[in-house]
Amino acid sequence: MALKKKKDEGSPSSFMMLYTNLMMLLMTFFIIFVSMGTIQEERVRVGFAAFREAILTGGIGILLGEKMPVNFDYLIQKEKAKIKEKISSSLKKSLKEEKEVKIISTKKGVALEFPGRILFEVGKAELKPEAENILNKIIPILKDYPYPIQVEGHTDNLPIHTKEFPSNWELSTARAISVIRYLEEKGINKERLSALGYGEYRPLVSNNTPENRAINRRVGIIIPISFI
Repeated sequence: MALKKKKDEGSPSSFMMLYTNLMMLLMTFFIIFVSMGTIQEERVRVGFAAFREAILTGGIGILLGEKMPVNFDYLIQKEKAKIKEKISSSLKKSLKEEKEVKIISTKKGVALEFPGRILFEVGKAELKPEAENILNKIIPILKDYPYPIQVEGHTDNLPIHTKEFPSNWELSTARAISVIRYLEEKGINKERLSALGYGEYRPLVSNNTPENRAINRRVGIIIPISFI
């Protein structure tokens, strides 16, 4: 009986079943990518990286009749985590001299946090010359990836009432727009860019001291890795 079972496992029909299942899996990938309309290079790269890992790690064991299902969601998230780490590492290297800029790994991607004082004068929305120098350090990295870039402006809770900025909403939004306009001028596709102004309504800390208000005056650059 043992010899017969071993013979059956190596029979042509079992190999044909493996081949058929594998081809169906590849066809499924092809249909998914085509159904997206435009096949973006990064989507294809991540998807096939996940598929490659499934093969190399034995993840297609289910095709061989083993109880080892392919978890493509996990593999895609793993591949996206690698990209996120690569972006974070590149940003840290480029900004190693900018001690006040924070690089934060989030659930959705990577975030940069700039204290308002290093980008803008108090109550102003024009970038300082030194701010442009800092942004120039990250622009080549932003160009290397196809992901959206969301710029967020934040203020403290001290009211502002000027002709240009009737409230902190206008000031925070104008600062975010100043950043995205500069990124666009330096060659980043404007279709990737968006600006949000939160005013005083998303503080990191209480606005009860001058030091805390300085912490809350900030600009964030968010790079979400959410293409699949």
